[in-house]
Amino acid sequence: MKKTFLTAFILVLSTALITSCTWRTEDVDIMDLIDEEIEETEETEDEEEVEEADVVVFSPQPHEEVTFPLTVTGEARGNWFFEAELNLKLLDNDGNELVEWFATSQEEDWMTMNLIDFEGVIEEVPEGSTGGTLVIEENNPASPEERGRDVWTFEVPVVF
Repeated sequence: MKKTFLTAFILVLSTALITSCTWRTEDVDIMDLIDEEIEETEETEDEEEVEEADVVVFSPQPHEEVTFPLTVTGEARGNWFFEAELNLKLLDNDGNELVEWFATSQEEDWMTMNLIDFEGVIEEVPEGSTGGTLVIEENNPASPEERGRDVWTFEVPVVF
């Protein structure tokens, strides 16, 4: 009788232990899947929402006194470029456009979400201007209706 009880007890305990391990494994797998889904969702949201941090301007620095020709260098995410170019604008202190030009990608693979080096040169500015804003602007040929949003811009105040 003791042998039968002991055998039954061991069998029940083994079954419980195996079942518990299987459930725990399934729980961990489900949690891993949830974590992966959250990471994928965050990556997708990051790709869809581009913020000012997606542009880094090396030169000129904010409020720097600049001379012409003005070389503009920095990095921007690849989705700011179209045909390896993005737009440069120079506005006066009243927000009037003085010059519109472009910067080009310094890398062959610009069709990426990574930061891509760019460089552009603004040759001159109309006389009489004393300062304003350098605007780095996404080069997007789609209309505002097609985009469903405003053009992305990054501004650097400068003195000239």
